[in-house]
Amino acid sequence: MKQRKHILIVVSVLVVAVLGLGGWYLLSDRQPPELTTVATYQAECGRAVMVEELVARVADHSSYEVTLSGDGAVSQDGKCITFPKTGTFPVTVEAVDAKGNRVQQTVTVTAVDKTPPELTVKTIKTTVGKKIDYKKAVKAVDVVDGDLTDAVQVSDIYVNHKQVGSYTAIYTVTDQAGNRAEARGLVIVNPVKADKLQLSSKELYLNGNQYAALTPTVTPKNWAGTVEWTSSDPDVATVSDGLVTWVAPGTCTITAKADKQKATCAVTCGAVALSSVRLDRSSVTLEVGTMTILQAETSPTNWSGEVTWKSSKPKVAKVKNGVVTALKPGKCKITAQAGDGKAVCTVICKEKSLTTEWKEWWQDVTEGGSHNSKH
Repeated sequence: MKQRKHILIVVSVLVVAVLGLGGWYLLSDRQPPELTTVATYQAECGRAVMVEELVARVADHSSYEVTLSGDGAVSQDGKCITFPKTGTFPVTVEAVDAKGNRVQQTVTVTAVDKTPPELTVKTIKTTVGKKIDYKKAVKAVDVVDGDLTDAVQVSDIYVNHKQVGSYTAIYTVTDQAGNRAEARGLVIVNPVKADKLQLSSKELYLNGNQYAALTPTVTPKNWAGTVEWTSSDPDVATVSDGLVTWVAPGTCTITAKADKQKATCAVTCGAVALSSVRLDRSSVTLEVGTMTILQAETSPTNWSGEVTWKSSKPKVAKVKNGVVTALKPGKCKITAQAGDGKAVCTVICKEKSLTTEWKEWWQDVTEGGSHNSKH
């Protein structure tokens, strides 16, 4: 009796368990979400297609998640897909609810290329006469074809690389789908910079009133700038366009400058060189006791040397600073010497004439003096 009762209890438990499992099964969610997608879709290559663009409707009485998969670049969360090339691709749209029920739909996506390549252009800075490499200043990238830099065409008809200025170059490129891009880039042509400067002389010596030309040599040869000239002491020597002119005795330095390059020349200015000396008279006749003044004229007039005077017969006539005095009858030569130059005047000394003596006597009388005649 006890055994039968025990069996009834076990059977009852099993029936309850089976009924519980059956009820749970009948009451559990086994329905996938309702998913409606678009049949076809056209996408731009390189642009991400979001899941919302392919789903027309999705519904479920619990939470759900929709993801994408297919022959393209799918994001890590499955919410978007990107097509790197043109063509037709099947994309699977899958909806999964909280119970794990899932449903899938396939959308046919056609990827097209309507985006032109992207041109990136940098400003080019060059110098006069230098060949321009335009490809170093441009980069062309296409979402489908990739790097198209080598296919870039450049029009530089508005660029004069032989003249300083700012110009515009035009860059164009076309991808395999026929999309064309154009960009403009600035080209700045600067003057050539001097990298070396030399003068024809490092030292100059100038006598008075002389001048000399300094010739500058600048490299590179196509340098087109202007050499600037300065004198450390314009009171000694001046300079203009390389022409150095004597001003006064002394020393100075002439400096030439081309851009940042400099060259110098040491200049020594000597005294004015005498070219000639002459007297205002070549001969003169004097009576004893009288005097005259000889004028020495030097050339150039700004010669600053000293003129020395000498009489060939100091007892007949003497001379001091050009003043000649007749001492006794006779003949002599007065010499004026300036540097290496000489000039001579012949002086004839005679006895005083009677007229001269009477004039002297009358002068003494009128002045209250006395005069003893030699008659």
